[in-house]
Amino acid sequence: MLNLANIFPILIGKTALDFDATAVMSTLAKTPPIPHLVLLNTSYGTMKDCLDDPELADLRAQIQANLDEYTERAGLMPVEIIGSWYNSIPPGQAILRHRHPAVAVSGAVYVDLPDDCEADLEFWDPNNGLRMHEKPVSERRLKAQAKTGDLILWPSWLEHETRKNMSQRNRVSISFNANFKQQ
Repeated sequence: MLNLANIFPILIGKTALDFDATAVMSTLAKTPPIPHLVLLNTSYGTMKDCLDDPELADLRAQIQANLDEYTERAGLMPVEIIGSWYNSIPPGQAILRHRHPAVAVSGAVYVDLPDDCEADLEFWDPNNGLRMHEKPVSERRLKAQAKTGDLILWPSWLEHETRKNMSQRNRVSISFNANFKQQ
């Protein structure tokens, strides 16, 4: 029998956090969403670091604890959150394929997802451009399904997108970037 090895795996972390989604939504509502300057067809919550708000200190601590576990298990140096924002995605809109350059780990916390909303975060296979003869010819992606309360972590260089919001109300998440702690 042929032995196969999965080399160079990409680690995606996912867990459920314990927070009051209604309270988080109230805190985020202090800053009305504004259009994103780079990603079209979406709205961007705020340019300020929303996870720096004292009312979100417990949520930030939960995220940081999971970042610590992620980096330890991945064999990376410790990271800390260096920027955060929230996304309020209206019906019919999406976040287009992108990545987060010059940082180590990125993540999203799903704060308010409508019941009829697919909140799949799609990661694009970084080997797509290297393939020569594999079939099928289409580019490969991996879906990470999310529900309210979920945290998803991934390496920042990994391209990702969210699908069109097919529900009748906004889909809200907090996104963030983390970089190596200064020694």
